[in-house]
Amino acid sequence: MSLGNDPIWQFELMIFVWAAAIMGLLSASFIMEKMKSKTNRIATLMTPATTLEKFLSRWLVFTFGYLVAFLIAFELAD
Repeated sequence: MSLGNDPIWQFELMIFVWAAAIMGLLSASFIMEKMKSKTNRIATLMTPATTLEKFLSRWLVFTFGYLVAFLIAFELAD
């Protein structure tokens, strides 16, 4: 019996994909968390960088940082 035909591997892959998608959506919702208050909006606008640079820096942290943390947590839970 190969690993690809084992039902537990298919189930675990399905759980992994669903959990990654749900937690990824949650993580992506935190990208603009700093824009909730007026003080944080002004602080963000005063940062000496372009809007694209600010967005990409937060996107990289929340996307790749999330993926690394999720993979570590998934392996530790297994």
